[in-house]
Formats: sequence, structure tokens, C-alpha cells
Amino acid sequence: MNTKGDNMDWREFKLDNGLKIIYQKSVGVYGVSVGVFVGVGSRYEEKKIYGISHFLEHLLFKGTAGK
Repeated sequence: MNTKGDNMDWREFKLDNGLKIIYQKSVGVYGVSVGVFVGVGSRYEEKKIYGISHFLEHLLFKGTAGK
């Protein structure tokens, strides 16, 4: 899929393993930005595990020793 509009030209495709890739090339930019989005979260939690998504978020994004 290729979508153009509002100064945005992005492409989307799916790998054989089902991972969806969406990217945008920015001409004149010398850097890379990566976002990882996972289709899970607290809205999918059962009553017996309420809060586990938030807990795991803190484990993953704890920070570093210098922060």
C-alpha cells in the first residue's frame, strides 16, 4: 500500500511471519526513528490479570543508570 497526502508518502507491507512494516522515507534527514507498536494491552486483560500490561511496561521501560 502506498499513501500520499499532506506531505506524507508512506509504504506498508507484511512479512511472511505476519509482521506488518510501515515506513516513510524523509529526504534530507540524516537520522532514523523507530516505533514499535504491539496490538495488546489492558483492554485485553482478563479480570485475574488486571494490571499486568502496565507492570510489564515498567519492566521494559525502566530507564538507564544515568537517567
